[in-house]
Amino acid sequence: MSTEYNARLEEALKKLDGNRGPFIAAVKRRVFESISHESRRNCTAIRAHSSNGRTIDWDITDTDEYVKRFVKFVKKNDSDRVYHGEQLDSYLTDGIVEIVCDEYKKYINNNIEEVGNALRSMMAKDQAIIGDLKVQLVMTLKNSTTPLTNIAVNHLAEAILQSLDITGETAAVIGHNIATFMGTAAGKQVAIVIAHAMSGPIGVEIAHAVGTFLASAAGKKLLIMIVKKMAAKAVITAVAPFLAAAFGVSIAGPLIWWIVLPMIAVWMAIEIHDFPIDLAKKVSEEIENTLENETGKMNRSVVNDIFKELTKAGAKDLAKALVGNPAVKEAMKQAVLNM
Repeated sequence: MSTEYNARLEEALKKLDGNRGPFIAAVKRRVFESISHESRRNCTAIRAHSSNGRTIDWDITDTDEYVKRFVKFVKKNDSDRVYHGEQLDSYLTDGIVEIVCDEYKKYINNNIEEVGNALRSMMAKDQAIIGDLKVQLVMTLKNSTTPLTNIAVNHLAEAILQSLDITGETAAVIGHNIATFMGTAAGKQVAIVIAHAMSGPIGVEIAHAVGTFLASAAGKKLLIMIVKKMAAKAVITAVAPFLAAAFGVSIAGPLIWWIVLPMIAVWMAIEIHDFPIDLAKKVSEEIENTLENETGKMNRSVVNDIFKELTKAGAKDLAKALVGNPAVKEAMKQAVLNM
């Protein structure tokens, strides 16, 4: 069964990844528009992050201090892109991260069915979640108007869990599973009705939980953390060589700030109206290429982190929400009355 669940998880993630086109196109368009409307000053600015959380933007008008940081900024490795303890980044990065996060949330919400299917497959393998769902089902069945024996309640709850739509079972297999546990046509019919009633609400509850989490402070922090590393690398890859070429500086060898200084001073004196547009094209294309290659990994990471968040307390909240769903409660009530 584990292999079957893994296959369903991979299938759901594959479908989610396959729908990445509109997300990437929207990010590329917005990144281009954002940078193309920036000033040359902002396009060339370097953002310095200190270990105490302080952030300072150095623009090209702070010539001496800017150039000292620029010769570090264009280094290929993160560990080399440091000046006096400051981690150096492009001024543009944070705005791009915000765009990617915003469009990614839309992407997830537009593909909530695939996200839900991936989470269902993960839940179906998690014994703690199955245990919580069973506890809630047992409590609900015991509180029903028609009295049931403890054995019947437990068997019925377990049969429903095994045949719940999170495992993708058909009605025929549901009936077979219930018959195995219950051994009665009435019990079989009860479980089929309840299992089908739960298949829709569980999707609704998962979608609600995912949306709530992504809108929360914890969700935003998680998404920024995942996106920033990827976006920062893409921005640096595009911006550093572009600026070096614009300034007439070669980054193939060591750079000395006082040699670079006059080159940048000359560049500052020249009016280059197309500079932001040319940079916007370069960065947006690099972001597009990065997302084409990394969205699948990002999806897996986000789904795993959402799963951990939703199941932190053993999925009790999700289980209660599911069995407390009006459609499920009514289906249980009617099914047990007809048992």
